[in-house]
Amino acid sequence: MSLDFLRSLLTYCLRIVRLKELASERFVQFHRKGARTLFDEVIAVCRRAGFSPTIVNELDFMASVLTLVESGLCVSVVPSCVRSLKRRVIIKPIIPKSAQIPLCATWRRSDEGPALMAFLEILRELKPAIRKQMEEHPWEDIRPIRLPNKSQAVKRSN
Repeated sequence: MSLDFLRSLLTYCLRIVRLKELASERFVQFHRKGARTLFDEVIAVCRRAGFSPTIVNELDFMASVLTLVESGLCVSVVPSCVRSLKRRVIIKPIIPKSAQIPLCATWRRSDEGPALMAFLEILRELKPAIRKQMEEHPWEDIRPIRLPNKSQAVKRSN
């Protein structure tokens, strides 16, 4: 490989995509009924870029969205966490940036089991580390966050 080829490849890989460059593309998105905030933010960020996306399909599974993109039939705007699905697609940051979409933990109201309580305790403990990781590395693969002391992770309820 030539040095010029490697330079152009690196430039391409590091490039931020200007969303308006995709205005004439066909879009596939995760369906609005299943993720209203995500769908509405995709529409809003496209409008901020100066166009309304031509959405040709809304799918129930993010893996299905990526499969259609992988086929070359369309493009999509997806959350950066989708990188963890390890598909043969290129996922890059966009301009204009999208708003942060809050993530929430949810469970059955009547559930107070020890596994749920332990999970919530871990989640509360790791919340600052998760937030810091997402702010510092929003376009990198999600990395596991280690607990400082595993013995603190699960407490028995008596």
